[in-house]
Amino acid sequence: MLKGIVREDGSLQDTASVLGEAAVFGQVDGYPLPILAQMLNVRPPIGPSASQIASITWRRIVLERILDYYAHPRALTAMLRGTLIHKGLQGTSFPSHVKVVTERRLRSTLLHRKDITISGQIDVYYPAHHRLEDYKTCGTIPSVISDEHLVQLAVYYWLLCWAGYTVDSVAIDYIAWDDMRQVSHAVMPDKSIQKAVAHPYFQDVEAFEKLIIEGWEVLNSGFVDYVVPGMDSCNNNWCRYCPLKWACDRIAVEGAVITPADFVQEDYR
Repeated sequence: MLKGIVREDGSLQDTASVLGEAAVFGQVDGYPLPILAQMLNVRPPIGPSASQIASITWRRIVLERILDYYAHPRALTAMLRGTLIHKGLQGTSFPSHVKVVTERRLRSTLLHRKDITISGQIDVYYPAHHRLEDYKTCGTIPSVISDEHLVQLAVYYWLLCWAGYTVDSVAIDYIAWDDMRQVSHAVMPDKSIQKAVAHPYFQDVEAFEKLIIEGWEVLNSGFVDYVVPGMDSCNNNWCRYCPLKWACDRIAVEGAVITPADFVQEDYR
């Protein structure tokens, strides 16, 4: 779990000390107290979550769960930005005639694997129009929904369906620094571009569950048995920003079973 921050001088400072210093001086390395408090308020889900299963960084997710680590504040800003936007949208006042379900957490077992429970928090669902939407921050708004976001939408779709709701359309509301756009199309298995809800993830429950089972088993093995997946379960393009790179570099590329106590960030300074 996140233990604190890496200071500008390279030293490691635990969360309590960071917030204590920020309370006195108003900031630490230029980051104000409210920002640091939000950055360091990390509460990981009990089991693999929808966003974790849908992610393309399973190796990093496992390491973040089983190891104590420190991170540069700048490495936490993207997640913070998404969190703040979600918090702001939670307070949206909809017109009285618009029925909407927002920020509702749903949970269900899979149909064909009752030992696996998945959960997710629905950003917004319009019952009258059977439309599911999810908010995502991004640097550049894509023309189609990314596969990672498509999987996460599919989790929410099936959770709603299994809870008795009808979903006829799905979309991602992408929010960039200076623009935003709703995107409802995705690339199909045959490479055509169609409405996202036409994808097998939404139309074939067995195909969906096969995908979810793979991610759940990889992450659960990591969380419980400390089995770190290989680099083929991560995104090499993000390595230079990863706060766990100091540990990842010491684990076999193909993955390995590790002892978390052997990986202490202070020892690698």
